[in-house]
Amino acid sequence: MAFETYHVVKGLRSNTLSKPKWVYPKCCYDDVGDADCGLFVMRHMLEIIKLDVCNSFEKVLSMEEPYSSDDIDDARKRWAECFLEVIQIFLRLLMIVECL
Repeated sequence: MAFETYHVVKGLRSNTLSKPKWVYPKCCYDDVGDADCGLFVMRHMLEIIKLDVCNSFEKVLSMEEPYSSDDIDDARKRWAECFLEVIQIFLRLLMIVECL
């Protein structure tokens, strides 16, 4: 959906789009649960942003060494901070609406 929306915003036709190429990272543990798998995905996204990767995601996704527990804890901390910030904004908006 996000892929199609991006192309619609750019004014590209959906029938001329190439299909996304799925690349699976090599450094994810096989025995992680769903929650930890999400943390690995977030960590990869952070690496892509930090390295300013625009065209060659293989640069990030071809890393062979697994993330350390500190790397995953950092992703967990960042997610929690972002989640709490969103909740605080929501609660502020809710208070404003109730005052109207």
